[in-house]
Amino acid sequence: MAALCKKKNSRWRIAFFLAGKRRYLSLPACKRRVAERVRYEIEEILASIALGLTPPALSVAWVAGCDATMRSRMAACGLPAQAIQTDLANACRSAFAGRAIKASTTTSYHYGTAGLLDFFGPDRDVRAITEQDALGYRDHLRGLGLAEATVRRRCGVARDVLGWAVKSGIVAKNPFSGLPTSVRGNASRSRLVPAQEALRLMAAAPDGQWRLLIALARWGGLRIPSEPAELTWAMVEWGDGQSSGRIRVPSPKTEGYAGHGSRVIPMFPEIRGPAEELFAAAQPLATDWVLPICRRGGALLRFKLRRIAQLAGITIGPKFFTNCRATRDAELRRSFPAHVVCQWIGHTERVAQEHYLLASDESYFRQAMAENKGETDAQEVSR
Repeated sequence: MAALCKKKNSRWRIAFFLAGKRRYLSLPACKRRVAERVRYEIEEILASIALGLTPPALSVAWVAGCDATMRSRMAACGLPAQAIQTDLANACRSAFAGRAIKASTTTSYHYGTAGLLDFFGPDRDVRAITEQDALGYRDHLRGLGLAEATVRRRCGVARDVLGWAVKSGIVAKNPFSGLPTSVRGNASRSRLVPAQEALRLMAAAPDGQWRLLIALARWGGLRIPSEPAELTWAMVEWGDGQSSGRIRVPSPKTEGYAGHGSRVIPMFPEIRGPAEELFAAAQPLATDWVLPICRRGGALLRFKLRRIAQLAGITIGPKFFTNCRATRDAELRRSFPAHVVCQWIGHTERVAQEHYLLASDESYFRQAMAENKGETDAQEVSR
C-alpha cells in the first residue's frame, strides 16, 4: 500500500494512494531502516482509513510524538496528523463529553475523576498507566476508608476513562478492565424497618408531604428521591369502589431498559390515607407534582429525615429509605409470588437476592418454634 523510494537528493520519501490520488510524504535525512519503520506506520494508518477503523494505538502514539514539521507534511498529504493529547486530564474531560448523563451519575463521575486525578496527577500520560497502577489506585481508595461499594464505583469511573483511551486508539488495553466494578449489597448497613417505626416518623413529620413520602418509602417500596420526584397527581388512580386504585410510578433509574420506564403498584391502605390527606389539603391539578420536596435533592431529604427522627425519638441509621424498600419486599413475599413482588418493587430477582432480601424477626421466631417442636417430639419418642 505504501512504497519507499529515493528522491534526487538521496533522501527518502513514501509513495501511497489516498482518496484515488498518488501522494508522496517526504522524510528528513534518515537511514533506510528508519524510513522502513515510518512506511510501516503509514501503512497501518492507511489500512485503518480504508476500513473505517481507529488507527492502532502505537501509530497514534507515533503521530503524537512527531514534530510540527513532520505533522504538517502528513497533513498536506491528507493523513491524520493532529497531535493527540494523552494526558489524564484530557481523558477525564473527553470520556464523558457529549453524553446524556443524569444528575446523580454526573456527581458520581465528578468524584470518580477527581480521585483519579488526585492519585495519578492531571499530567500523567494514560499510556503509562499499568495494571499494577490500577491495583495501587484501588488499594489507595480502600486506604481512605471508603466503603467497598464506593471503591467499586470509582474504579468503574476509572475504567470508563481508560476505555475512552482504548476506543480513541491511544492505548491498546484498559488497565482497569480486570478490577471488579459491580456494586454489591452491604449487609452491615441493612436492617428491617418495623411498621411502628415508620408510623412514629409519620406522626412527627411536619406536613402531609413528609407523611406521604414515608408511606411511599415504607409501604410502596419506591426509590427515594428519584421516583417520587417525578410523580404527578395524574399518575394516581383512586379506584372506583370495586378496585383499590393504583399508582403509576415513574422509574428514572431503569428507564433505559425497554418497558421499564415506569411500573404500577396497588394503592395500599397505608398509602391511601396520607395521599387523600395531602390531596384534600392541596387541591392540586393533575399535572402538579405530588411531592415537590423530593425535587430538591436527596441530601436535603436525608438531613430533614434525621431531624424528624430526633423528634420521634428514633435512631434510623444509614440507608433508611433503601431499608424501607427491602423491608417491603420481604413483607410482600409472604403473600404474593416472587415475580409479582419484583414487578411492584421494580427490580429483578437477581437484584433482590443481592441487595434487598432480609430475614425478618418472624422468620427467626418460626425457626425457633420448629426447633422446639422437634426437641419435644424427640423427647416423646425417647420415652
